[in-house]
Amino acid sequence: MLVGIANIVTMEKDGRLTATISTDAERLIEILENEADGGVVHFILEGEADGVAVEFSGNAVKALADKHFMLIVAAPFGTYHLPAVEVIAGLPEERSSQMPPMESLIVVNIAKSLDEQVRLLQEAARAGGFVIAAPPVDFSVSILHGGQTFDIARFGRFVKREMPLPPDANPNDVTTAVLMDQDGNVRHVPTYVEMRDGFNFAVINSLTNSTYALVRYAPVFTDTKHHWAESAIRDLASRMIAEGKGEGRFDPDAAITRAEFAAIAVRAFGIPVTDGVALYADVPSDAWFAGAVAAAHEYGLVNGYADGSFRPGTAITRQEAAALLVRLMRLAGMDDAVTDEEEHLLLSGYQDGGETAAWARQAAAAAVKHGLMIGSDGKLRLTDNITRAETAMVFHRLLKLTGLIGGTVE
Repeated sequence: MLVGIANIVTMEKDGRLTATISTDAERLIEILENEADGGVVHFILEGEADGVAVEFSGNAVKALADKHFMLIVAAPFGTYHLPAVEVIAGLPEERSSQMPPMESLIVVNIAKSLDEQVRLLQEAARAGGFVIAAPPVDFSVSILHGGQTFDIARFGRFVKREMPLPPDANPNDVTTAVLMDQDGNVRHVPTYVEMRDGFNFAVINSLTNSTYALVRYAPVFTDTKHHWAESAIRDLASRMIAEGKGEGRFDPDAAITRAEFAAIAVRAFGIPVTDGVALYADVPSDAWFAGAVAAAHEYGLVNGYADGSFRPGTAITRQEAAALLVRLMRLAGMDDAVTDEEEHLLLSGYQDGGETAAWARQAAAAAVKHGLMIGSDGKLRLTDNITRAETAMVFHRLLKLTGLIGGTVE
């Protein structure tokens, strides 16, 4: 932790109290010259306020990024763990030449959400059948330059936030955190609850900035009781990742389509979805899955076929699923590399390992190596269609493997 680099001023406006912490860029840069790489700078708001904003000059953030420092901004209602390199990486390419970081003012902000955002969340909760377990909090990073302000909305890797559970809350009453956009739409973001010093905190990992809230969601399916994947299905459903097929059914043993699998991948990792874009000839922009397929394509998770199609309604095979899972591992910062020797050993251990398509061998071997794909009766069945239950299980394993949710890989 660096000391003597900040000054705090508290102001009230429209009935809200905001603490602004400004940093001494020259002093910060001077201190950093003698610091080892990979350090942390803490900014802790200990008093009462509705929001805290920490201001850095662009050259200060550049110096922190060069040293691979982590910025931690903490308030009673939330904590932001922000790698400085992600602020620099978040500068839009089209503006970077017009807005050199050193000439900008960067503001990291955590604030209790405004009444309008609370209202939108309450409406979403009523419509979606979930319960709000803790009030919403806004996390944002803004760049001010030349009289203009814009937000860094997305990051190149997962960035951690923490929100405290209310003192009287049962940790089991929080199944996930949700991100809410400006229109009141919500989506799951990977979340787990941990206890520290006698207090429970929700740890949230997300690729974007926005408004976050803790919720409880408990859908019930009539056809998963005593099913071998019941626990994984229930957990993913409570996180708004796995959805039913209507009338209280999950249909666990049915095959899953390429569109449905892409949608689950996007929901599982909290990947932002925009309006559907007609990237493939057979994915209309108004299809329910168009946004998910476009997002999966943007993040390098899916590919179409040589004829320009995606074949959204075609059942996805286990080897196709393995390829997508390994790409998600990479997105989460994991090493998915498999040597030629490992590939041979991992696949030859199964009777049907030699049936794996050449393009899928490395991904299949990586999925086996990390325990995502587990065979049965000595076979991997990679050319078989993956079922909805198997899909729930592999995504449950993947989220645990990447540390995005709690628990050990089963």
